Amino acid sequence: MRIPKTIAEKLTGSYSHGSLRPEDILEGIQDAALAIHAHVPSAETASLLWDAENADPEDSETLVSLMDRLTAVLPEGFYFGALEGDASDFGIWRESDPE
Repeated sequence: MRIPKTIAEKLTGSYSHGSLRPEDILEGIQDAALAIHAHVPSAETASLLWDAENADPEDSETLVSLMDRLTAVLPEGFYFGALEGDASDFGIWRESDPE
């Protein structure tokens, strides 16, 4: 299930900025998961939110998995991760057009 593009556009932006501390990135993941679930509640977004809230911030594989799962519910052309050009800015972003 992917959320509608109009919702993704509203949610686009930074959820964790200026820190590469795992606990700050996890908090950003949690905030993004909550925002998505608030707009498009489903079993998939509820599971993602629960897993994010119960994750160990020191488990880098889990953080990557949660970011991948967030990206999977976003429409084509959007992703959750670091902003191109600013590795400390994690959020929901539009993919860059190929040059």
